[in-house]
Amino acid sequence: MSNFNYIAPVYDRLAGLVFGDAIRDAQRVHLKAFSAARRILIVGGGTGWLLRDVLTTSPGAQVIYLEASYKMIELSRECVNPGDAARVVFLHGKEDLIPDGPHFDGIIANFFLDVFPESELGRVVGRFHRSLMPTGRLLVTDFVSQRRWQRALLKVMYLFFRISAGLRNQQLPRWQSVVRAHDFSGASKHTFLHGFICSELFRKG
Repeated sequence: MSNFNYIAPVYDRLAGLVFGDAIRDAQRVHLKAFSAARRILIVGGGTGWLLRDVLTTSPGAQVIYLEASYKMIELSRECVNPGDAARVVFLHGKEDLIPDGPHFDGIIANFFLDVFPESELGRVVGRFHRSLMPTGRLLVTDFVSQRRWQRALLKVMYLFFRISAGLRNQQLPRWQSVVRAHDFSGASKHTFLHGFICSELFRKG
């Protein structure tokens, strides 16, 4: 398992330094699609800054926050107002803790699929599909490599995370193709930073 505990305190600052506001704008752009959701899963949520937005945008939702780094969970807890604490359940672990049955109206997987080799990605996306309600939505925000400078930057990023967090995967998977191959269809898509970051909302079925 990759270990993001060491870089958790500086993770957001590094992301902002490299990508500016684009990385946050991309993760926020589709949140209104979950405004009526009752149960939302955020997987690999990192430091938890997005949690505040989700709790505000989806006022009636219970949020399950699944994160493999305990340091990230500690930071995420600080993002929750006391009045919303009862609405959030924090789970420390990997994707195998996701319930294997329809439980969620929405799943948010931002910058999560890129840590998996493509050979393992189908297993993860398949679990997403099984845990969504029939009318559920999957939100994925991640990188899309189209230009030479994007591929070069991705190589540097993967090298950094291999050294700092022990990340095994060293190549961006074709996550959009894998998601569509598991009975998801695209509902809405926005791109940022000259197409380098894509936020795509998928519907089940």
